[in-house]
This record gives sequence, C-alpha cells and structure tokens, in this order.
Amino acid sequence: MKFVTTFFKSINRILTIDDISGKPVPAMKIFSLSIKYLKDHCLKTISDRGFLPNPEDIKFVLTVPAIWNDRSKQFMREAAIQV
Repeated sequence: MKFVTTFFKSINRILTIDDISGKPVPAMKIFSLSIKYLKDHCLKTISDRGFLPNPEDIKFVLTVPAIWNDRSKQFMREAAIQV
C-alpha cells in the first residue's frame, strides 16, 4: 500500500499512465474520463429513479486525500473542470 500512497502524492500535469498495451496516456485524460463517467452515472441513476434535475443545480464534491500536495490537488481540480 505504501507504493500506491507514494504514487498518488506525486501526481502532476506531465504524468502518463500506461494503457493495457503499454502505450503511455496522459493521466489528465484518464482522470477526466473517470470523473465524467462517475458524474454521468450519478445523473443517469437519479433520472432513472424519476427525478429530472437540472445538472446545473447539482453541486458535486470531489475529495482527495489530505496527504496530497497542492500540485496534486490542483491536478484533480483541473481534471474535474475539464468534465
């Protein structure tokens, strides 16, 4: 678990993550797509249950570990803004 904690402490804009074929992909793209999926899934679930909220009326909160440095937190803000 120590490796995972160390890895996520050093997230930055130039970080790449290898895809299943070994090709490097920008981490920003992966994080943005992951956040988008969670947002879309949330809105779909709410809609499926009979509520049709205006997405502009919903406040989403994205939390990050307190041990992350400011650069890593900013990375997550930027990924969320892209969504």
